[in-house]
Amino acid sequence: MSQPKVLNHRASKTAEQLYFLFQNAYRQEAKVIGGAALSYFAPLQRNAATIRLAPSRIIGIESSQGEVIAAIELIEPSAAQPWCLIDGLCVDPSAQRQGHASSLLKVVVSSYRRRKIPLRVKTAVANQPALALYSRFQFIAIGHSAAHGIELMELELPA
Repeated sequence: MSQPKVLNHRASKTAEQLYFLFQNAYRQEAKVIGGAALSYFAPLQRNAATIRLAPSRIIGIESSQGEVIAAIELIEPSAAQPWCLIDGLCVDPSAQRQGHASSLLKVVVSSYRRRKIPLRVKTAVANQPALALYSRFQFIAIGHSAAHGIELMELELPA
C-alpha cells in the first residue's frame, strides 16, 4: 500500500477510480445509516464527471496495483469559510480495518494544525464508526442539522 498523496482527480482514470470507491463505500455507509439514506444518499449521486469538476482537493491511498482504495476530500478555506471542510472520507469495504482512514486523517490534521486552520466535518448521527474515528482525533460536536431526512452532526477540530 502506498502512503497518502494528493490525487489528480481531474484525470479521467483517477476520477473513475474515485467514482467506484465512492459508490462502494457510500453504499455501505447508507446501509449503516439506514432510514432515509437507503432511498436517497447524496454522495451516491455523483458520477466521474462531477468528481473531475469538483472544486476540492483529494488525498488518497492506492493499493499495490495502483487502485485508489481510500480517499479524503477537502474543501479548502476561503474568506467566506475560514476552516477546511472534510467533504468526505471513505475506504473501500475490502480495505477497511487496516488503518487507512486514520492515515489520511493524520496527514490532514498535521497539515492544517501547522497552518493553524480548523477542520470541520458533518457526518450522520447514526454513523457510529465515523463518529468514533473523529472522536479519536479530538473533533468536538459543534452543531446538528438535517439533510434529506438524515440527522447530521457537525464536528470541529480547532486550530
